[in-house]
Amino acid sequence: MWFARLNGDQLLGVLFKLPCLKRIDVGYLSCVDRELVARTNYMFPSLISLEVSARWTEEHEEFRFEQGSMRKLERFEIHFGKREDQVSIVGMEHLTNLKEVRLTGDKSSPALEHAVQQVTAEKSEREEMKFVAAYLLAALAGNSSPSAEDLSAILESVGCEIDNEKMELLLSQLSGKDITELIAAGREKFASVPCGGGGVAVAAAAPAAGGAAPAAEAKKEEKVEEKEESDDVR
Repeated sequence: MWFARLNGDQLLGVLFKLPCLKRIDVGYLSCVDRELVARTNYMFPSLISLEVSARWTEEHEEFRFEQGSMRKLERFEIHFGKREDQVSIVGMEHLTNLKEVRLTGDKSSPALEHAVQQVTAEKSEREEMKFVAAYLLAALAGNSSPSAEDLSAILESVGCEIDNEKMELLLSQLSGKDITELIAAGREKFASVPCGGGGVAVAAAAPAAGGAAPAAEAKKEEKVEEKEESDDVR
């Protein structure tokens, strides 16, 4: 859909009623609200892919996902073009089935750079929380000082990929912490930690000239692409 100039509720408030809808592509100027909000009652029971345009200043300044919305969403893609003003992504922790976020645009776009930072931070937090969740489960089962092997056994039992270096670092940070405080902090986020497929994979355009290419620090589960996107209408 292109150039429809709808507000967010006119768009998502109608589409969520289609029970078999699996993919949404919100093209150029289809929606001109400051925010595009996936509200709690917009559950989209079959939706697995959402692709949106954020090239123009008339388009969204914020994408927000409320708790309970788009529960089956696996892939989220944003096209920035050469946009300069920042665009925020809020509520990614509520997308518990999310496997891939793809961000495309001109390599000099500040909006793209800001979005990459947001998504990378979310990915790092999800990876950390799965280790914390395993630590808490071990502690609740009576193991007051779980080892790396104990955590690996718990994570492997539910299909989580394991980064041994990060796990050892986290164990050193958790050593001596009060288990009651950890439980209070961990329970709040436990439900939002997806284990299947290694968490969120980040696919992004190349950074501005002079910056280090994302691929230089890419891990196994990260999919980083270096490319520039043209402004041609597809």
